[in-house]
Amino acid sequence: MHLRYILSSIFISLASLVSQVQAQQNYVELILDASGSMWNTLEDGSYRITAAKNVLSDFIKDLPSGDLNVGLRIYGSEKDAIDEGACEDSRLFVDLEGIDKGALQSQVDSVSARGATPIAHSLAQAAQDFPQEANKRLIILVTDGEESCGGDLQAVAQNLRAKGFEIDLKIIGFALSDKAQKSFEGIGEFINTEDASELAKALAGAVEEVVVEAESETNANPASPERGSVSLSAATSTPAGEVFEVSYEGDIEQNDYISLALLESEADIYLTYGYVRDDLSPIKLYAPFEPGDYELRYLSDRGEILTSQLLSVSPSDITLDFPKEVVAAKRFEVRWTGPNGDSDYITIVPAGAPEGDYLSYFYTAGYEQVGELIAPSEAGDYEIRYSTDRSSDKGNIFASRPIKIIPSNIAIVLEVPSEVMAGANFEVNWQGPDNERDYITIVALGAAEGAYQDYFYTSEGSPNQLTAPLETGDYEVRYSTDRGDALGQIFASQPIKIIQSQITLSAPSEVARGSEFEVRWSGPNGSSDYITIVPQGAPEGSYLSYFYTEGNNPGSLQAPDEAGDYEIRYSTDRADGYGKTFASIPIKVK
Repeated sequence: MHLRYILSSIFISLASLVSQVQAQQNYVELILDASGSMWNTLEDGSYRITAAKNVLSDFIKDLPSGDLNVGLRIYGSEKDAIDEGACEDSRLFVDLEGIDKGALQSQVDSVSARGATPIAHSLAQAAQDFPQEANKRLIILVTDGEESCGGDLQAVAQNLRAKGFEIDLKIIGFALSDKAQKSFEGIGEFINTEDASELAKALAGAVEEVVVEAESETNANPASPERGSVSLSAATSTPAGEVFEVSYEGDIEQNDYISLALLESEADIYLTYGYVRDDLSPIKLYAPFEPGDYELRYLSDRGEILTSQLLSVSPSDITLDFPKEVVAAKRFEVRWTGPNGDSDYITIVPAGAPEGDYLSYFYTAGYEQVGELIAPSEAGDYEIRYSTDRSSDKGNIFASRPIKIIPSNIAIVLEVPSEVMAGANFEVNWQGPDNERDYITIVALGAAEGAYQDYFYTSEGSPNQLTAPLETGDYEVRYSTDRGDALGQIFASQPIKIIQSQITLSAPSEVARGSEFEVRWSGPNGSSDYITIVPQGAPEGSYLSYFYTEGNNPGSLQAPDEAGDYEIRYSTDRADGYGKTFASIPIKVK
């Protein structure tokens, strides 16, 4: 089953849930995941964040009118996951005051996935978003993964329940791991889209119930009051795919919207739309890529067409300019002219590939008619395409031109020592194509493709350094890549033997407490190796005064203030041997 249908079903189910509590004038808060993992792709090649935004747009459009308060909180959208404060990156973007569809849609359109996944923190913050007088509160969490900031989700959920919150977790399960699924056990309703057929059956009843309920509500509601006149103003024609402006004036009400539709289609059938506001005229819409005659419509929140205007869409003039031949895996420029829609992109694919396929690509928005692609690793016949991610035209090919990818004629050479001490830095001289994302690494002899330990990208130049593993044995230095279309491919390798490190330490046998003294040493001198003083027999990883070996021979330590038996250690804080003690000598502090 197509995942777009499944996601739509989820939000239809949410709309049902919202409409069920409408009569009680409840408060509903949506919490949306905008963490970096939302840039992972689905089975159809679309991004998780794109699919979620499309479905949320449908959900917002179908929110019922009336005394309902809907807010939107988003986490992970303002800081990268490694930034300070990433685990507090959660903000209420739309307050719980009525249903401002324009504000909700604007935030959904502009959100970009980038950060961490602070679910527990977001739920705790959501508890403070509701007004004191709210008689019932509903939180709907939409996420593609588990808590990544160490928060105790179960404890927060229990605390919210104790305060009278009803939590309904609707998980858009973009192939959630077993561990991620387990983290939501016992909190609320849980749906993982890995089981598409089961999910569809579970939602079928809810979908039917929404249809029946919506019809009964429409019949029960009185006719809408007489509206004042409104008017539209837009160009009568525009090229296909172009963004164009629509101005409006008159008796404007919140949640009115303007849509672009096929001629003679039903009022609720549209290709694209945008909400209107007193202070936002004009709004921007994009023309379809299919030339022809269309209709611009101004609609009330109840779906009544208040006025309309014809729009003629002419063919778009799209050009693509790039070299006829490019060396495999090399970066190259593409110049273009075209509609430059928000979701339009240019990509390279094998000649004749299905619509929607892509390898290297860039979005046209934000580029001044020139962008860069990376040629595939395999030589052959390819094509450059101008395409789009827009939901109504997803994957459509609007222009394409052939390109030939030719093999690189640069030989790969690796020069490394035959033996290196464990943990030591050693030099690698190399020659090669220096393609985008090529790297050189050291791994155990015969390790699987894609394996790596210490590494550097070839873009950093030759010669360069690697640090030998801490375990002795037979290894190899590899020239490889982490480009998506050739991930882990081994282009060349050279064997290398890692031998036992020879380490010496020289320091006074006795020092006065609190005094500074010298330590001389010999050893691997790895980039994270250090020398420290610790109590005799202290656990590995312990340290008091210390210095890193790099650039410090001799180095200085300060004796502890407390007299007793201690030892000088040669150690490392490398990830693959954190705290490991390679050598030690005793010292007495008097």
